[in-house]
Formats: sequence, C-alpha cells, structure tokens
Amino acid sequence: AGLITEPPTFYNAIGIVTISWWTVEICLNFGRGHLRNGILEMRLKETAKAYLRSWFVVDLLLVILDWVTIFLAELMSIFGMARGIKLLRISRMLRLLRLLRLVRVFAQLPAIPAELLGFIDKDTVQASFTVGGWVLAILFLNHIIACGWYGLGSALESVPTWVQVGKEEYMSNANEEPGPFYFYTTSLHWTLTMFTPASMEVVPENPFERIYCILTILSAIVLFSSFLSSISAAVATFRRKREEQMKNSADLIRYLQENHVSLKLGSHIQTFLQKHVTQPSQVHRI
Repeated sequence: AGLITEPPTFYNAIGIVTISWWTVEICLNFGRGHLRNGILEMRLKETAKAYLRSWFVVDLLLVILDWVTIFLAELMSIFGMARGIKLLRISRMLRLLRLLRLVRVFAQLPAIPAELLGFIDKDTVQASFTVGGWVLAILFLNHIIACGWYGLGSALESVPTWVQVGKEEYMSNANEEPGPFYFYTTSLHWTLTMFTPASMEVVPENPFERIYCILTILSAIVLFSSFLSSISAAVATFRRKREEQMKNSADLIRYLQENHVSLKLGSHIQTFLQKHVTQPSQVHRI
C-alpha cells in the first residue's frame, strides 16, 4: 500500500495539459494537408477522409485511454487501498499503449534528402546500429536480472537477505532508509559484476540468493560471450570494409597518376566515387 502515492500537483497539471493537447490535435488533424501525387492537398473534405483512413482510430483510442487513466487515478482516492492497487496496475498497463504514438511520430519523420545520402556512410551507420543494438540488449538483460535479484531479496522474510543487510548498512551510514532508486542501482551494479570480472560489496545471504547468483553466472558465461563475439564481429567487419575502401582509393590515385589524368578530371572522378560509395546501386558498370 505504501507504493501508492499521490502524484504532485504540477505533474497532474502537466498530464492534463498534454492529454488536452492530444485531444485538440484530433480536431486539427482533420484539416492537416498532405502530399498526393506531388500536389499539396488542402481541401477539408479530402484531408478529413485521409485522416479517417489513417491515424484517426489510433489517436482516438489513445486519447480515450489517457482520460481513462486519469479517471482511474481519481477512483483510487475514492475506493480503498486494496482496490486502489488493482486500479493502479490496470492504469499502468493501459499507459503502455501510449507507445503506439511513437510509431506515428517516426512515420511522420521526413525522409533523408537525396543530397544528404551521399554524405552518409552506410557501413558506419550499420556498424553503429549493430553495436548499439547489442549494447541495449545487454542492458535490457541486466535490467531483467537486476529486477529479479531485488525481487528475490525483498520477497524472503524468514531468512537474511541482501536487501536487509544493505538497508542496515545504508542506515548506519546515512541515518535514513534507502529508496527504491538505491536498491535498483545496487541490483543493476551487482548484475553487471556478474557479467564482467568485477566485484562489489553485495553478496548472497541465503541459499536461494546463492542459487540465483550461480544461475546468473552460468547465463553470463554463455550470453555475454555471445554478445562480445557479435560486437567484435561487427567491428571487425567495419574495419575490413574501411581498409578495403582505403586500398581502393589508393589504387585509384595510383592509376590516375600513372596514366597522367588531369587534376580536374581526377578530382571529379574521386568526388563522384566518394559521393556514391554509400549508394552502390546508383553506380552503373560499363
């Protein structure tokens, strides 16, 4: 019951203003113009039809869910704490559906102009996304394990747990109880030490936590090595392609010099190849 707290007034005001804006935006979207066959369509009848066929249903459902969550929050103050916990869980599950707005936001982002595509290195972007994806996967896995570690330490009451020991040590130093953020960061720190050759002061305090620790180490041996090998392979592939590009560039310069190609023509050739190196499909072989 202690987890249910009254949100700050400022937070409530910001939430109501945001939901009100999304509600008003539904009406504005009926008159929002769009491109059709290269022509800007601004006729209200046509723009309304286009909006009804695209994002109207999703926007309407999301706005309704937003107002429902506010209504559920008000119900929590009317009913008791027991019912309030159930309503809070339902409200949180409904708020996850707000992520659908991200799909619409990304769908409305403008495409990269063709003039800028020549300055984007496809290999660099691909390697960055690959390494970034694996790093996010490692963090997400550590987040799940950290939540399980904290949940195990909080659920056991008949035996000593790392949560109890950590709480006592924290109170002896700070003279106050640690908050959820302290326990989460401590759990995440412990999880990262299981995946890396590091150490920290948190150790298992009972057989159940020790079994969880052993399972985490075994999982880390298999999963973390796979993550590292995948990241290493992505970086190695990027380096190999970069070295190949540098070798081709050096061969081209040597060819131009040996055949006494003029500086102006050679510059145009190098500029053309550098512009289309990230778009090999646009370079036609003769």
